[in-house]
Amino acid sequence: MVQSSVLGFPRMGKLRDLKKATEAYWGDKLSQDELRAEGKRLRLEHWKIQKDAGVDVIPSNDFAYYDQVLDHIQMFNAIPERYSKHGLNTLDEYFAMGRGHQKDGIDVPSLEMVKWFDSNYHYVKPTLQDNQTFKLADQPKAVRHFKEAKDAGITTRPVVLGPVSFLHLGKADRGQSVDPITLLDKLLPVYEELLKQLKSAGAETVQIDEPVLVFDLPAKTRNAFKPAYEKLAALQGSSGPQLVLATYFGDVVHNLDVIKSSLQDTYAFHVDLVRHPEQLDKVIETLGPKQILSAGVVDGRNIWKNNMKNSVEIVETAIQKLGKERVIVGTSSSLLHTPHTLESEKNLDAEVKDWFAFACEKAKEVAVIAKAVTEGPASVKAELDANAKSMQSRATSKRTNNPEVKKRQEAVSKAMYERKSGFPTRYAAQKTHLSLPMFPTTTIGSFPQTKDIRI
Repeated sequence: MVQSSVLGFPRMGKLRDLKKATEAYWGDKLSQDELRAEGKRLRLEHWKIQKDAGVDVIPSNDFAYYDQVLDHIQMFNAIPERYSKHGLNTLDEYFAMGRGHQKDGIDVPSLEMVKWFDSNYHYVKPTLQDNQTFKLADQPKAVRHFKEAKDAGITTRPVVLGPVSFLHLGKADRGQSVDPITLLDKLLPVYEELLKQLKSAGAETVQIDEPVLVFDLPAKTRNAFKPAYEKLAALQGSSGPQLVLATYFGDVVHNLDVIKSSLQDTYAFHVDLVRHPEQLDKVIETLGPKQILSAGVVDGRNIWKNNMKNSVEIVETAIQKLGKERVIVGTSSSLLHTPHTLESEKNLDAEVKDWFAFACEKAKEVAVIAKAVTEGPASVKAELDANAKSMQSRATSKRTNNPEVKKRQEAVSKAMYERKSGFPTRYAAQKTHLSLPMFPTTTIGSFPQTKDIRI
């Protein structure tokens, strides 16, 4: 049987429930207990949605009140002293790092927030000290949420950001000179303890994300994978869970030597076959002799229905080379980047709505593809036929085919790519026409959320 899996699920809720609850808490209109209760309600609801959709491997620890990386900063006690010294409760300390805290005589800005790879999501950057230490939090969130799902009768696969990615995506704090990747030896014992606790709680597998493998990495980061995963993979089956190492948002072909030398002992390896389906053969050749391929064939980043015919063909190619027992069907990345469900869209044009699939619908797509390659296409004929009809509709619709645009494209010439004048001439003209100050300031769509702006 080929299992279906989701790498992560949106946390906002069907009606932006988490956003409303969090903002109410910030505005002192909701208590901490009420906010935590709403978070738990959403988690249980989202796990049930995926279970009902037929997903075999459901993620936990993909929920965050503010940011997933910030959750790890707090879980590993990598909290700069300017936040920890005030005696704030755990939740307020967390939000202080994410958005700053100006209350009761405390005035601290947030940690730096930057783009999460090339997505439109942002993450809070781990900010580290020269004398940095790490310590696993009491009752770590990853363990608590796994147990929460287990108590509800749903077995999940916890999601954890890997140690190399956590450090590579971090930075030295102001006035500090530490190179984050040199802290690996201090951080690894915390990961080992976390994995042991997850195993003790009943977790059989853990998804450990190392998305920086899609980057062109410096040698020091590439070299960090071997010592990291020699230790973590050694825990598998005995005192730790099986590890599903996940990459997304790009291809890993340029780091295949790292994967081959350092990561073959992990239970499974996940790749994004939406962004880069062409990497499939090379990745398969690089896998360990028993290592499982997690094939990310349902797009976790857009709002369109998946072309199931294409996805089934990709997965079947993998099965032909590895066998069904060594292939998992998954989303390309977390579904965090997609809207929650089409059920909330009451006013969309029917033709266009038929082309869409949001998180709830994509979870079903993953399950359908897994069933198609396990039991044969005939077992999901109705779903595949409906999907093919939607693909044909979008491909041939007048809304997606404009002959005038095609004419303009065909008329593009090489000369159109060239500037009519050089930079000195353009600069002089701009200076005369605009009279800009020395340091002009612009905004790209996002204004401060003040009362004057939010009319």
